[in-house]
Amino acid sequence: MSRQYDIIIVGAGASGLTASIHAARAKANVLILEHMDRAGKKILATGNGKCNFTNEKQGIAYYNGKNPAFVLPALRQFGVEDTLTFFDELGIYPKKKREGYYYPSSGQAISVVEALLMECRRLRVRIAYNVGIREIKKENEFFSFYTKQGIFISKCCIIATGGKSARKTGSDGSGNLYIEKFGHKLTDIVPALVQMQGKQSFLKDIAGIRADGRVSIYIENEKLAEDMGELQLTDFGVSGIPAFQVSRYASLALRKGNSVFVLLNFLPDLSREEA
Repeated sequence: MSRQYDIIIVGAGASGLTASIHAARAKANVLILEHMDRAGKKILATGNGKCNFTNEKQGIAYYNGKNPAFVLPALRQFGVEDTLTFFDELGIYPKKKREGYYYPSSGQAISVVEALLMECRRLRVRIAYNVGIREIKKENEFFSFYTKQGIFISKCCIIATGGKSARKTGSDGSGNLYIEKFGHKLTDIVPALVQMQGKQSFLKDIAGIRADGRVSIYIENEKLAEDMGELQLTDFGVSGIPAFQVSRYASLALRKGNSVFVLLNFLPDLSREEA
């Protein structure tokens, strides 16, 4: 394997694979360094294994965080139509479902992973698996990647390691170490888009039920966030997209030591008296 490239990308997930394809189409010589044994592991878990790869509803209103406008420049450069065109070129034909979600027509996330990898092979993008990076340095206008497999050099470095959301898929936060050493600052990292756990005894009795409803988050007895949609009740708590959408507020409050509780309303269109 060659040791010098135009671009070296750290991470063979959705972002890393997509970046490598665009770079290779621009005639760059590209290498991806991946510390797992295969590419796209998190993609396989997306959308319950069906991979909802984009949504027609985009904009500030659909993002949470301290600065939702942060997403706008990226969406202007690569919006819904760009995404659909990109996957169409790879042979992934979309199937739109309710709430604007787009899935591959096959209904299988593996289709998306295989299509991305096929394009990488066609463009001669090299992917090195099980690579443990010890350090990344910028030396004389070049980036040097010190790994257990030797030193790799590139003119450009792209960090696409994801966050710290799923260690089994490779997103274990290890990429943050490289980012901080280059002078970037990280915000506090808390669980977001996750299920919410409780210790109530009745949870085991209702586990497995799916129903439309409203989930509200209360912090110190004050309602802070709510969302509606299909809720999934489990033996440990509540899951489903509405729960995911409000979970970050609970995580941030718990980080501060605040009292947090969740209210589930399965008759949101009725008043208490009508119910």
